[in-house]
Amino acid sequence: MIGHDVIDLLGLTDSTIARYPEPPIPGMQTTWKERSFNSRYVLKRAPDYIAFSTSAKPSAPAERALLLYPQFLEGYRGIGWVYRRKDTRSRPVMEIVFKKVRDFAGEPTATYPIEYVQLFSKGRTLKAKSQYREAMDCFNRAMTLSPQPYYPYLVYEKALCHMELSQEDVGWRLLNELVRQDSLVYEAHQYLYLHSRVTGDENKAEVQSVGDERSSAALPSKQTSCMQHFFITRRATITSCHTTA
Repeated sequence: MIGHDVIDLLGLTDSTIARYPEPPIPGMQTTWKERSFNSRYVLKRAPDYIAFSTSAKPSAPAERALLLYPQFLEGYRGIGWVYRRKDTRSRPVMEIVFKKVRDFAGEPTATYPIEYVQLFSKGRTLKAKSQYREAMDCFNRAMTLSPQPYYPYLVYEKALCHMELSQEDVGWRLLNELVRQDSLVYEAHQYLYLHSRVTGDENKAEVQSVGDERSSAALPSKQTSCMQHFFITRRATITSCHTTA
């Protein structure tokens, strides 16, 4: 992050977090040894970018604690870039960081229950293990603990579970509702774009392509071109599967 001040969320190199951590949150489950955090201090500084240790998934207490704050849930959206490791035979990897897209005023206040964060994180873990029904149950339970409109990435994860369970109509409906609610969730635009191209809806594909460009407008041109290459590769793969079927 050249040109930006770096705040270490875990407090390993940040003296404020190391000396004045927030008290442990009752009910937070984690296997991390690094448990210091000060989410209020981090959000008051309103960093331009927040990077999690495991891409978009909140794992460390310092990351999960941020999801208790509406200032983070409403003010930050994921952006990403694609890169290949030195082993060129490996698949491209998408790295995600959260970019501040909306200003927020006032004192950061944690208003979401920790159970909400635990369910959201557990659902993502189950989804990664292809346990889609169990994951969707976690996402549905998290929604019962959340005010509306729901956190966009909660809706996004739920939509993907529906599609994996052959409930495509529900999944696409949720993604369309999501981009109408928040046009900055580029992952939703990506899937809608690919779906529109596969089904031959070129007009809608053009709309989603514009959404992709707006969502990734903050990225340097080299990173944006990498994302476009990633989307083209994904589209070719899906089109090939569609044709074979």
